[in-house]
Amino acid sequence: MTNSTGTASATSHTTTNNDGTTYCVQEGESVTEAVVRAVSAEKDSRPAELESLYSVIETDALNALFGPQLSGNRRMANGAVAFEYSGCEIRVTHDGEVLLRESGGE
Repeated sequence: MTNSTGTASATSHTTTNNDGTTYCVQEGESVTEAVVRAVSAEKDSRPAELESLYSVIETDALNALFGPQLSGNRRMANGAVAFEYSGCEIRVTHDGEVLLRESGGE
């Protein structure tokens, strides 16, 4: 989702605490789309201005791990994947949350 300036908007389903900012994967959105949306919002930039997510993680595998099965049920009952992307530490959880924190250096 983008706003009128073309930057990503992540105003809904967002919480911030000492551990970072948590974004929720929205209905109809893939996990990789949520990661790019979250980082873009955090960096106040357009998604196209970020490095390719595929350059740091296998995006098809990430979507397959956390996406729904054909039946609509989640594939994983619990678990998480952590990686760094565009200067942020990312943690994607089984329940559709994308936690991000600025990393120490880019």
